[in-house]
Amino acid sequence: MPEIKPEDFEAGCLKPLSYHEDEISKAIVANVKRLDTDDKLARQKEALERYKYLGVFYVATPENYEDVRRFFHIFDDLFFGGLLRESCRIEFFPSDKMDARFSGFVDGYCETELPG
Repeated sequence: MPEIKPEDFEAGCLKPLSYHEDEISKAIVANVKRLDTDDKLARQKEALERYKYLGVFYVATPENYEDVRRFFHIFDDLFFGGLLRESCRIEFFPSDKMDARFSGFVDGYCETELPG
């Protein structure tokens, strides 16, 4: 399998099912290491600026949905090149609705969605 180029490790460019897990893992590590250098990608630079501009996130407060969403998008852009938003979705449910939807007590739920 070919190595994933930094410019391809971004939303809209990468086809995850075209690569082996090892190549994707190496690309994630390389992307994170880039944060400690001056070689950041444009998406990472923009995410850092948004983080500095937006400041404090109250993600521990369950009803603060917008801060959770904003933090998720910054986290995604910094570490995953925006790829998570192609295959992840954040939904908020009252706990009684979670019990009904997922049959049993849960505080959160994660479901894998593959693009396509």
